[in-house]
Amino acid sequence: MEILNKPQLNIKSKEFEEFYDGLSVVLSKLKCCVCKENSDNSVRLKLCNHIFCHKCIRKGADNICMLCQKSYNGRDRQDNYFGEIKALVKDLDSILHSKAKIPYFDTIVYFEGSQYCVRYLTCAVKIKVNRNGEVPLHLACKTRSIQKVTELLKNNHNINQKDYAGWTPLHEAVIANSVECCRLLLENGALVDTPGPDYVMPLHKAVENGNLEIVKLLLNYGASVDAIDFNGYKPCDYTKDMGLVKFLLKDHEINDVTKVVAFPTKITLYAHSIDPSYVKQLKRNKSFNFVNKFALNKMDVSHIVVKKSHNLSSKILAAIVHGVHFLTETDVPNLNPETLSSKILNKEYFDNHPDLNRGIQKSIMNKMLNRPKLFDGCSFFLMHNKSTIVNSVEITEHFLKYIIELGGGKLLVRMPSIDNKGILNYPFHTNKTSNFASCSSFVVFNDDDPPLLQYKVSHVRHVSSKWLIKCVIQFSLTD
Repeated sequence: MEILNKPQLNIKSKEFEEFYDGLSVVLSKLKCCVCKENSDNSVRLKLCNHIFCHKCIRKGADNICMLCQKSYNGRDRQDNYFGEIKALVKDLDSILHSKAKIPYFDTIVYFEGSQYCVRYLTCAVKIKVNRNGEVPLHLACKTRSIQKVTELLKNNHNINQKDYAGWTPLHEAVIANSVECCRLLLENGALVDTPGPDYVMPLHKAVENGNLEIVKLLLNYGASVDAIDFNGYKPCDYTKDMGLVKFLLKDHEINDVTKVVAFPTKITLYAHSIDPSYVKQLKRNKSFNFVNKFALNKMDVSHIVVKKSHNLSSKILAAIVHGVHFLTETDVPNLNPETLSSKILNKEYFDNHPDLNRGIQKSIMNKMLNRPKLFDGCSFFLMHNKSTIVNSVEITEHFLKYIIELGGGKLLVRMPSIDNKGILNYPFHTNKTSNFASCSSFVVFNDDDPPLLQYKVSHVRHVSSKWLIKCVIQFSLTD
């Protein structure tokens, strides 16, 4: 039995500290005083408090302590000492074994030239959600209540929480024309470019409202004037005021504020073909949930543990689409909520796969940044009756349907029309500078059986299943 290391928990309890310290002392004394070995079947002499294993105590004189030579009788001998402290350990387990509660840690990560503070949100306070998916922070911003917003931020509410429609508290503050609420949120790290419904950014709404003060505030915190909504409109397209358009296109001073993103509060791990010894360690780790199945459309797995030498698999592809965090099996020893914070964006999840490693990073950050899923805004018609092998993975029509729906895409039952009546849509993850930017409908065919007639117009294209897998690996709708 190993002596426990005190966890760095966000629990301010004198009773808990005393309890844990007392347990550590007890566990340290379970070693036999003669052979210095740990024993699950130890004997304690109450008179002198010395511990012996059964093997050593049999070698000594009857009713004489081998260490201090004090005599004792049967009532001074506690044969099931280890058994009696099991209840104590069980009490500790009830405190620590709260799988849904994660201690409060902040970790700084760098992604695409920006710095982010990854915040582990505690579950100590239950946050009420109304029928629209709005939390108290949404409502406080809608009612322009500075005092309430301040209070909620101090209580560690998710500053970028989306409601069911996709609006964030910053969107609500902008719509309510509350300069002070906007400033308070931005000063506390709110993401300035989180897309709402139809990828509408806070800056789009501020320009639409004609609120120059909020527009300036958003620009000072890095809002992009080139952000495109689902219909292809930039913020400057939301106004006819040419003075406001010229103001948008000017250079603006950017405030250096670290943006805050939220980390999953419930950690659920899945081990993907790793060494059995690491699986045993994960199952014994009471800080996290461990699951044996990997059905992302039925359960929420936050982390997948992989082997660096592992080949690409269907589960790895599904994990990327879903924004699951990746860990390698070498991360398993001593894994706890605090050490987990240093493993958010590993540079290398798999050996010799730079594109895959980069795609995983983009996928993880995409989810933490509250951005749309990979196939959001896209429709797919499948012409893929036979399976094929792509990058050592068997690709079937069933699997394609699974990852498309997992990635927020829509499945079509008939071929999309090339007549779009002049309406173009711009999926979030297309390259907006390419001819592919407005392509929102795809006909997916088997590489082994390409159709003779293939669409390649602005909004509809024939693509192969190999192309679709490449998009997943790179986490981008490539040309």
